[in-house]
Amino acid sequence: MTLAIGMICQGGILVTADTRVSYDDGSVADVEKVSGFASHSGLYAIAQSSHDANAANSLIAELEGKLAGARPSSSQPSYFSEVEQVIKEVLRQWYAPVYENRPSVQLLVGVVLEQEKTPALYFCEPPSTVCRIWDAYKAIGAGWVISDPIYKYWTQGGVRPLHETLCEASYLMYKGKQLLPASIGGFTDAIFIGSNASALYRVERKSMATAEACGPAFDRAMSKIVSLAMSGGAGGTPETLKIAEFMYSISLLYSRLELHCSFPEITIRHEFNT
Repeated sequence: MTLAIGMICQGGILVTADTRVSYDDGSVADVEKVSGFASHSGLYAIAQSSHDANAANSLIAELEGKLAGARPSSSQPSYFSEVEQVIKEVLRQWYAPVYENRPSVQLLVGVVLEQEKTPALYFCEPPSTVCRIWDAYKAIGAGWVISDPIYKYWTQGGVRPLHETLCEASYLMYKGKQLLPASIGGFTDAIFIGSNASALYRVERKSMATAEACGPAFDRAMSKIVSLAMSGGAGGTPETLKIAEFMYSISLLYSRLELHCSFPEITIRHEFNT
């Protein structure tokens, strides 16, 4: 299983997933579960959660062939309604062959099209589920039980800048790996597709690891706040100011993060504007 997250942010969509794959004999390996590609009319980012990573990747390869293809074609979708029909068709055809124990596969598909004004995020599952997510967030895999409650109480909704969204995603991945290490682990792969459909950015694993390393400090800050609240404010003003100072230091820790991307090379900073 896994934790894969799709988040709509200012300027596009961020799709992330861990790389842990666990086998029946107890061994583990790292597998890429996030892929991105371009068509003549837009950009796509897909994350998968499955009990069979090879089966899921074969499905994604078929989707890429239909959505992008080897060359520009009038059959390639230019509108979300067309994208939805193509995905449904591929899911049905992939699921149709008769064999026992079909693997469970779930996908998050981020789409940016030149002909559409806003990006779209889809939850997809064979044989025919293609559901557009109207919230700014969706998680799949075993880790949703960790990330969903955090996101629900952590945010009031709406979209935020890319840098802030990456920081949020890094914390959710950190908590998933911390609390469900048997299912979630390894590296974190992240792809951002911009609303202008001009570029697909792959965030380097080292940068995501650096961001996730800020998670324990954030946890300590939250623990101090809860402890103070439950004590009835017995610490008084000095203790409150101390915690406020600690929270400010955590804010600086995140705001100073620089997340590097490759292909094309770019550094996402706090003031980054897509």
